[in-house]
Amino acid sequence: MVPTLRTERLFLRPPALADLAAYHDLLLDSGASKLFQKPPASLRESENRLGRSLARQAAGELLNWGIAETATGPMLGDVCLVRMDRQHQRSEVAYQLRSDHWGKGFMAEALARVARHGFDDLGFHRLEGHTHPDNRPSIRLLQRCGFTFEGILRENYFMDGVFHDSAVYARLVSQHRAGSQPPT
Repeated sequence: MVPTLRTERLFLRPPALADLAAYHDLLLDSGASKLFQKPPASLRESENRLGRSLARQAAGELLNWGIAETATGPMLGDVCLVRMDRQHQRSEVAYQLRSDHWGKGFMAEALARVARHGFDDLGFHRLEGHTHPDNRPSIRLLQRCGFTFEGILRENYFMDGVFHDSAVYARLVSQHRAGSQPPT
């Protein structure tokens, strides 16, 4: 079960099928779309993606939080723990936010809260963030949240017939415990 998390300004709650319209808008937002994920061709495709995400969440394969300004407000973005490896106590973070909400500190606030949950409540030792090496906003976000650059994974994502590199950033529980706290 994915708990609802709070920050000073945000509610992080598990997404539901009722969030489909907001989720579809998020996926269509060219500013928010990930390099490694094509925008959906239809509302039905978004519904299928959301359904797969909810099924993976129910199976314990990922934890996904929709970002909203109120408990019942529309989903502005999402932040996830994916590729969770319980044996090695690590996970990857993934995130996206509608571009009309950029520059407000929402994603840093949400990512910092999910990282804290990952370390304090789930017992992760390491969290990683992977992003395209040219994605400066994502890199700044990871750095702001205390993630350290570790290197480039060459041609590790495949999309549209092309392999892409990703820059890897990580944050360790020792940084978290040492008081190197990102914004909350």
